Amino acid sequence: MSNDRQPQNSEAAAEAESAAPLEEIDSAVQKLGDSLSTADGQAIEESLQQLLETARDTSTDLDEALNTMRLPDDAGQYEDGLRKILQRIPNGWGRWISTGPGWYPLLVDLDDKLSELFPNYEVQQVKEKFGGLRYYWEPPYGTPYSLIDSMPDDADAFSDWLKRKELWEASNAGKDIITAFQRRREQANQLVRATETQAEKICEECGESGLLTKRGGWYKTLCPADIARLGYEALAPEQ
Repeated sequence: MSNDRQPQNSEAAAEAESAAPLEEIDSAVQKLGDSLSTADGQAIEESLQQLLETARDTSTDLDEALNTMRLPDDAGQYEDGLRKILQRIPNGWGRWISTGPGWYPLLVDLDDKLSELFPNYEVQQVKEKFGGLRYYWEPPYGTPYSLIDSMPDDADAFSDWLKRKELWEASNAGKDIITAFQRRREQANQLVRATETQAEKICEECGESGLLTKRGGWYKTLCPADIARLGYEALAPEQ
C-alpha cells in the first residue's frame, strides 16, 4: 500500500519544492501592496527592500517554477476540476489559479462547458482583478486552419501554404467550417462573460452572496462576514 502511494507523494513534494520560491515572492509582493495602500513611506521602503532581497536570494529555475502545477491547498472537492484547468495552461504562463475558494465552483463549471465546445482549449490565466474574475482562454492553436495542415516555418513553403489557405477560405467547405468555428468561439466567450458577471455577486472567499469592496488600493468581492473579517469596506454601486 505504501509503495503505491510513494510516487504520488514524491511528485507532490517536488511540486511543492518548485512552487516554494514563487510563494515567497508572492508573499513579499502582497506585503508591498499592503504598505502601498497605507501610504506609509517607511513601510513602503521596507517592503520594497524585502521584495528585492527575496527575489535576489531565491535560487530557482524560473521556467521550472512557472511550469510547475500549483494546485490550491484549499481546492477540496474541486481538486480534480481545478487540476484539469491547470493542465490546460501552456508552458511559460504560470500554472496557478489566483482566486479564492468561493469561485472554484464557477471555474470548474465553466471549464466543463467550454470543453464541450473546444475539448483541447487553452487557458492563459485565471485570476481576480479589481475584485472581479478574469478567465483568459484561447481555442487550440491553429484552429480551424489546422484542418489544412500545419503552418510551415520555411518562407517558400509558407507562401504555398498561404495560397492553399486562401483557396480553402474561399471554398464552400472552408466557409462553413470557419463560420461554425466563429459561432462556437462566440458561444464560449459568452460563457466566460456570464461566469465573470456571476462572480461579481459571489464572495470570493466563501461562495456566499457578495458585493464589491475596497481596502486601500485592493478590491475584492466579499460577503458581509468576510468584509468584517478582512477589514474591507463595501462600495456604493456607482463606485
